[in-house]
Amino acid sequence: CNADQDYGNNDIMVVLDVTGSMNNPPSGGGDDKIDMLRDGAIGLYRALAGASNTRTRYGIIPYSMSVNVARRLRNRDILRNTYYLQCSSGNSWDCDNDETSLTAVHINDSQWASTGNSTGQNIRDFRRSGDGCVEERPSIGNSDHPITISTTVTTDDIDLIAINNNDRARQWGRYDPDEQHSSTYDVCPAEATRLRTYGGETGYQNAINAATATVTGNTYHDLGIIWAARFLSSSGMFATDNPEEWNNVPVAKHIVFLTDGEMCPSDSAYTSLGVERYEDRITGSESSVSGCGNDSLRGLHIGRFLSACNAAKSMGMTIWVIAFDVSNTDEISPCATSDGHFFTSDGTDLENVFTRIGQGIGRLR
Repeated sequence: CNADQDYGNNDIMVVLDVTGSMNNPPSGGGDDKIDMLRDGAIGLYRALAGASNTRTRYGIIPYSMSVNVARRLRNRDILRNTYYLQCSSGNSWDCDNDETSLTAVHINDSQWASTGNSTGQNIRDFRRSGDGCVEERPSIGNSDHPITISTTVTTDDIDLIAINNNDRARQWGRYDPDEQHSSTYDVCPAEATRLRTYGGETGYQNAINAATATVTGNTYHDLGIIWAARFLSSSGMFATDNPEEWNNVPVAKHIVFLTDGEMCPSDSAYTSLGVERYEDRITGSESSVSGCGNDSLRGLHIGRFLSACNAAKSMGMTIWVIAFDVSNTDEISPCATSDGHFFTSDGTDLENVFTRIGQGIGRLR
């Protein structure tokens, strides 16, 4: 008998937790988790390499408390008028969530802010700067000022894009710590990359290393999943480049999601959802969940994370989840498409886990 690899076409978004805890060794000891991740992620590529007459593309979303995606957007996708909390006394604790505490900063094509390190950056410069983290837009149908983000994520939240420069309801704000004075804790991870092919292991490995260059911040799983779905969708912002078929063969869509911890939202940090202590952008009926970070926010963000997972799955995306040195997996395991798409790792077998996922994405005939 002969066995023939018959992989078909695959688009794969690799979503990587690059929060501060990834700088630590796993509970069983050894190298830092981020180093284990860099070494192990190659297993996914190797498992899918070598198939002929097919196309496999990879995109990478590193996430912590924000996501760096602006280079992948258009100018019209960025807000022209963004509201930031600015405290006249310079003391962050003097701010409140009243609209009078917010100062409007106007962006046009020649200027961003009058103060701060971003002086002179227009929208195009910001997008190409490499520090293009964004503030999350309102949920579709909700208020854009003040921004209101629901824990329910719909396919419209994933797919709809701005139709012109003034379409505020569908535009993302510019994540700018220079303007946001109400917090001294902010993080912008390395840039996300769109779906593309790689000519060999070296190129793929270099992309993983670049995506994990900045490792710090709190854990917001919902940001990672929703942006992976946006990059992967065939009916959203990248619809032209993400066809349902390639060379008359269907394209299978996959998200490979790795995290080393539980949701850990902060109410005082400046994240892609602003400073939640003052702005209260995320709303929902989810109950508090004790654990890392703010308990009430944990419940809201867990709800949004699982809703984003369900939205992605409803759009035909298969989600594989790797719990890396996680003691309690109840919060993240429901995101996986099935029990067979959920894996745990202590770090020593991480390359094998990625390989098994690659073998699952491929098909053996």
